[in-house]
Amino acid sequence: MSLYLDNDISIANLFRAVSQAELNDLTNFGGLRQKPDGLSYEGKLFATSAEDAAHFGRINYRLDIIIGLDNPFHVIEVSVPEALMHRFEFRTVDFMPAVYVIEDLLPLLNRHVIIREISVVPLAR
Repeated sequence: MSLYLDNDISIANLFRAVSQAELNDLTNFGGLRQKPDGLSYEGKLFATSAEDAAHFGRINYRLDIIIGLDNPFHVIEVSVPEALMHRFEFRTVDFMPAVYVIEDLLPLLNRHVIIREISVVPLAR
C-alpha cells in the first residue's frame, strides 16, 4: 500500500511483529537496530501487510510458549519513502511476501521512516 505526502513523496508501509523487549528498545534507541547483546538476526525482516506480520508473530509466540517463554508480540507499522525500497531485498517467507533490510541500511532506514505501533490487527489466517 502506498500513500502520498503533501510534497508528492510516495510512502510504502511495511509491518513487523516485535517482542516487548524490541518495542522498548525501539522507543529508547529511537529506531530499529540489532539487539544490543548481538543475539539477533543481522538485519530486519518486514511483512507487507499487518495481517502477515501478525501471522509471523503468532508463529513465533507459539514457539516461545513451547520452550516456556511468555513473550507476547506487538505489530509496528514502518512508513518508508518508496525511493528507498529498491535498496531492500524482497523475499518470500513462510509463503508470504517479505522485505529484508540488511543491518548496514538500518541507520538510513531510521533517518527516513515513521514508526508506530498498531494496536489491533485483524486475523487474516
